[in-house]
Order: sequence, then C-alpha cells, then structure tokens
Amino acid sequence: MGLFDFLDDDDLDFKVRMSGDKESIRVSAEMGDCIAIRTMLEDAEDTAEQIYWTEKLAEFGDDPGAMFNMGIYYKNGGAVERDFEKALNWMKKADEYGDEDAEKYIKKLEPVVEAKKKAESGAPSGMYEYALVLMRLGGDENDTEAVEWANKAIDAGETKAYYVIGTCYQRGSAFEEDEKKAVEYYRKAAEAGCGDAYNALGNCYANGKGVEKNLEKAEECYRKGADLDNSNSRVNLAGMIFAGDANGDKNEAAEWLLAAAVDGDESALQNLYRIIHGGYIADETDAEGIKSKIPLVEKIATTLDDADIDYATAVYYTTNDEDGKMIDPERSRYWYAKAAEKGHMMARGALNFKPMWEEYGYTDFEGWDDDDDDDGNDDDDDDVSGDMEGFVDFLSMMGGDGDLYDKFMASLSDEQEEKFEWLQENDSDEDGYDDVLSEFVDGLSENQKMLFAILFVNTDEDDDE
Repeated sequence: MGLFDFLDDDDLDFKVRMSGDKESIRVSAEMGDCIAIRTMLEDAEDTAEQIYWTEKLAEFGDDPGAMFNMGIYYKNGGAVERDFEKALNWMKKADEYGDEDAEKYIKKLEPVVEAKKKAESGAPSGMYEYALVLMRLGGDENDTEAVEWANKAIDAGETKAYYVIGTCYQRGSAFEEDEKKAVEYYRKAAEAGCGDAYNALGNCYANGKGVEKNLEKAEECYRKGADLDNSNSRVNLAGMIFAGDANGDKNEAAEWLLAAAVDGDESALQNLYRIIHGGYIADETDAEGIKSKIPLVEKIATTLDDADIDYATAVYYTTNDEDGKMIDPERSRYWYAKAAEKGHMMARGALNFKPMWEEYGYTDFEGWDDDDDDDGNDDDDDDVSGDMEGFVDFLSMMGGDGDLYDKFMASLSDEQEEKFEWLQENDSDEDGYDDVLSEFVDGLSENQKMLFAILFVNTDEDDDE
C-alpha cells in the first residue's frame, strides 16, 4: 500500500503537492487544480511564468487577488502586451468576487476603454480624448502613446490636442523637459478653445514657469478657462481672488467654487466647506456682515444638498442680530431640519433644544425615533435637565484644542461664569441645582444656547437609566 493510497481521487491535489513531483504538479495545475497552480506560482522562475500561473489561478480558482493582479498586469503592460479592455474585464471580475481595491481601477479604466474605441473609429475628438485619458494615467509609456494619438488628432484637425504635447514637455515625459516649449503648445491649444490649456497657461504665469511671472496674465488665463467651464480654472481663479491677487470679491470667488463643485470638483467642495464654516466671514459678531452673506450660503446649500452645509446655513440664521435675536428663526429651523433629515446629529440636537426656540413661539418639538438615533434615547425627552457634568466634561475635553472651551468661557458674563462654576462643583441632585441650571440657560444668548444645545444634547444620558 502506497503512502497516499488511502486518499480518494478527490484528494489528488494533496497527493501531488506532497509528492514533490514537479511535472506531476504541472500536469495537475494545467488541469485546473488550484493547489497545484499555487505551487507552480510560488516556484515561478520569471515574470512571464508568474503571469501565466496567476492567470490560471484567476480562471480556475475564483481568486479575486489573482484577478486583480491580472488587471494590473494588463493595465501596465511590459511583461504582457498592454490591453486596457482585458484589464477592465479582470478588474470587474475581481470586484464581483469581493476585491476591495478593484472598484477604483474600474472607474479609471472605463473611460480609457471607451475613449480608445472612439479613437480607433477615426473621430478626431476621440483621438484627442484618448490622448487625454492616457496622459492622465501618467507614466512614460502612457505619455508616449498619448503624444502619438495627440499628433493624429492634430493632423485630423483637432488642435486642442496641442495641450497634451505641452503637458508632456512640461513633465519631461515622452520629450526632454522644456517649459518654454510647453508654454508654446499650451498657447496653440488655448487658441483652439481648450480650457485645460488656459488653466495650464495660468499656472505658468502664476508660478513663472517657462514665462516671466505675471499675475495679471494668470488671472486672464484662468478667467478664460473658467468661461470655458474648466473646473481647475474656476478653483484657481477663486483662490487668486481670495488671496487678493485678482480682481473680484469673495462672493464672485464663491460662485466660481460652487460652479466647480457642481461639476464634481472635490477641491472646490472642500474650499466651500472652509468658506461656509468660518473662513468666509471674518467677524462673526457683525450681524450685518453675516446677513449679507446668507443669500450666497443658502444658494450653495440649495445647490449641493449636503448635510454639513445645510447645518452651517442654519447656524448663520441662528446668529444674533443687532437686537440680540436670531436673524431668522424660521429659516434656521428649516435648514436644521434639512440637515437632521440627512442624519446630522448636531442639527437634531439643536432642533430639540427647547430654550432656544420657545421665545419665538415654537412649542411643537419634533423628535427622532430610535431607528434614526444611534444613542437609543427618545429625543422628544431632551431638555436642559440632563447631566451637566457630561456637558462640563465635554467642554473640558475640547479645551485641549483651546478653541471651543476658551470661546465659550470668554463669552460668559461674571454672573454666568459664577453659575457655571457652581454647576461644575455640585451634583445634579443638589438642592437648587435645577433652578441654577435653568437660570444659567435662560441668561445665555442665542449663540451661546446653540453651542450649549450642540454639546449638551449630544452628551446627554438617558434619565431613566
């Protein structure tokens, strides 16, 4: 009886692996035995053999890692002939079998495959589009092929493709680096109405690359690119305006960012966040200044449909006017509600904080059921009689960053500060605690109440526990 005779035929892969007979392992691997394939892959002597067995494993083993690797091999080329369509197909299979990284490559490869089909159809615009996507993939091989397709597009009359040539000169890929030649080709592409080329020219003038630095010409180029719906030009123009290096006011700059954000520009969206959350309004105590910015902020919120921006818009309306009252309680609650509907917990806390709203005639406070609230509490019961210690602890924790705690404490009058200190020093079951807490809250401004609501409601404990 042989060493492995007790095994069934289904255990052939185990027999072969243990036998150490490489030829038998190879035969078994060619027949689709996955353990044998992995053994051959581990013992591969060169890249070609490694790719061969990786593809076998992807075909027979339902192995998402092998499928992903085949996608990378076909995307990059070299050891195999580059084939974007095969790369895309392998990435889709890898994604189907659960590979977490495949999706981002699918998003990159789909426009490449589509553009290549257009280019091969002979359409000049398709040739230019394919040259662009190759250039944006990066790398010497992609840039070299991008230049080839750009020249074909130019020969066919699509002179925007000069932009690709200029970019490769500036990168020093496919050509020896030459910034002056890059500028020359950018100008040719810009004359053909290429927004990307105007943006590139603007960058050259802004940074003195290939030309003498000239901010006026940089602005001119960015404006022309922005008028051609180029998102990068819009963002760069907004940046110049905010920096005081270009004509225009901050409203115009924000409008350019909004237009870019609508087109999907992530950097524009992040800049809008910064503008709305404080960078745009330098003096938050200036009610008239805040009022003047609200129409633009509301337009941004309406256009982008984003919970954080909805919340920030509500905060603008909650700000005190000259009389110490909210600028517009109705609009404030509207935008808090919009944010709350999207799951924004601070907005929910602000909506349910009764002391902030009762003086304006609001008595119906909409709660959020357990399905919408991660803390498992009934928010209809949220009021100012909760755990003051939780609020104090939270403020103290935030005090490590200096900002929030210092700002809150500095805003208190001597009398308010005295009450606050008493609340910190005493337990909530102390006689008179609730009265002092109510007096403290009643004495807060709308802005202070909003801060109190945001922090206090979010650290509130369930009173029934």
